[in-house]
Amino acid sequence: MTFNIYVRSYNRWDTITTGKIVEYCTYVVRKSQADKYKEAGVENVWGIEDELINSGEKVLNYLIENAPEDVICVLDDDLYYFRYRLDEYEKITDPVVATREIERLAQLVVDLDIGYGNVAGHSRLQYYDKPIKWVGVNGGVKIFNRKKVKGRFDSTYRFLSDDDFQFQELLYNRIVLLSMYFLNVSTIDVNGGGNNNDKTGKEFMSNHERLKEKWGKYYDLPDGSGSGKFKVKR
Repeated sequence: MTFNIYVRSYNRWDTITTGKIVEYCTYVVRKSQADKYKEAGVENVWGIEDELINSGEKVLNYLIENAPEDVICVLDDDLYYFRYRLDEYEKITDPVVATREIERLAQLVVDLDIGYGNVAGHSRLQYYDKPIKWVGVNGGVKIFNRKKVKGRFDSTYRFLSDDDFQFQELLYNRIVLLSMYFLNVSTIDVNGGGNNNDKTGKEFMSNHERLKEKWGKYYDLPDGSGSGKFKVKR
């Protein structure tokens, strides 16, 4: 099976971070900005017609449907480093080590014959109880087994499309893979091109309420933490 790492990026040719912390990757950008990324030193750039990938969700769906590899990993473009979380944190400074961990997770997705794997979005030590879980809040690493994945990302959810996608995969493929031991560290969309600057409490809650309406008893609204809760039991 073939595999590649992609970085979905927009308006961040002057803040290249993710590409420096993995051994290899291809930046996926709007065609109108491709030359700027190349001038910034990005070696592998895939420029796609702007209207086809003019949202983060469209980029993910396009790669699921059109990437040439069997299995792909898609990284956010604001990652600063990876780290291990066990009894304590350990920063990963070697891009080769980080890449091998991503490849390991991709292999697990293939071995389990499922469609989707990701890393935990919450990094606090007290949240660690096992190396791998099967459901939870997503981080900035997404792995897709393209022949198996069934879900698609819905841009109308904007801030919570990852959660909606994960529910789809649980519905269709019954399980996803969630790494609790290997995590990414990012700037959480505060640099150029991010969308957290546009978030408001009202809009955030509207997204949560729509998820609750769609997935019912399997989803709980935030209780002050800012994140909803998955209530799918196995």
